[in-house]
Amino acid sequence: MQNACDLLKDAGAKNILISRNVTNPVKSSSHYSPRHYPLEKYVKDIYPNNGPLSGIYSTLIATEHDLLITAVDMPLLTSSLLSTIVLASQSNNVQIASNQLNQSQIHAWHFENEPLPLYIRNTHSVKNHLKQILTNANSHKSIKQFTQSIGVQTLLCNKAHALINTNTPAQFKAVNEHFDQKSINQLRRTL
Repeated sequence: MQNACDLLKDAGAKNILISRNVTNPVKSSSHYSPRHYPLEKYVKDIYPNNGPLSGIYSTLIATEHDLLITAVDMPLLTSSLLSTIVLASQSNNVQIASNQLNQSQIHAWHFENEPLPLYIRNTHSVKNHLKQILTNANSHKSIKQFTQSIGVQTLLCNKAHALINTNTPAQFKAVNEHFDQKSINQLRRTL
């Protein structure tokens, strides 16, 4: 979690919201202490047990600002890639993977084939649409499908290895076996 917070701050985030469903966030990992990041705030899911979309919705409700979202389990992610997404949300002068929507129809930005990291506009229409998805038991609760439904601009990334997401211990072990910590740090500097 600390690495994700550091990357977000390096990319220019002023406040960091952490979506988690725990009753006492202070008793989190010994590697992370909320004292290190006094501007952070924990956000509990409004609609628990609905996956990442519930955390996104709850965070959209907790702030008036647009969101730059990342997973905590992306060990090769860099702040420059996060900055690329932020810049894309502010400009038409970026290399995009698909451009079937005009700029006024776009409410989300992420890299091609990877729903995270994600920049999302915090609008009433986005929140209302996401609430409908979360409250409908039959809806498919996929980040990629949600962003497509609100209008997404996908960006090209020639450093796709930096978007590796390690959701399981086996995936984490595979990344660690392929990249030792020294090479991970060197790789981040070149991205």
